[in-house]
Amino acid sequence: MPAVKYSHNYEQQSQPQHKKSEYTSFPIKKDSEKKYTHNKKSAKQINTAINFALLTFGGILTLFFIAIYSVVALSETKLANLHAKISELNYENIELENKLENVKSYYSVDNKVAATTDFDKAKNVLEVNRVDAKTTPHIEPKTNHLNTVTGF
Repeated sequence: MPAVKYSHNYEQQSQPQHKKSEYTSFPIKKDSEKKYTHNKKSAKQINTAINFALLTFGGILTLFFIAIYSVVALSETKLANLHAKISELNYENIELENKLENVKSYYSVDNKVAATTDFDKAKNVLEVNRVDAKTTPHIEPKTNHLNTVTGF
């Protein structure tokens, strides 16, 4: 097999050659371009500062509202406990009022009995010795005869 030789042309002819007098490594920017980049940098700094301020303010507000919510939640639980205790005391109060009404009625009856002369209270207590009493058995009737009533 014959050896194939490749020929390469490494010269770049697509790019035009610059003259040394025209080419500079640092091109001079116009004044408008300088202002534009300066405005862009300052706007970026301002945006960064505003974002930081908003995030900080938002974080502080979030913590503040969490604290307020926890205080409100604790207050609600305390109120619920107080409501339960108040209800329990109300039911107990109703029971005590009923007992008081009952005692008042006995007291008023006792005062009315004392006001009348028909009933006198005992001045002395009498003591009686024990007596053995014999019980008699109950005798049932022998017949179960009912007397009928005539009429109706």
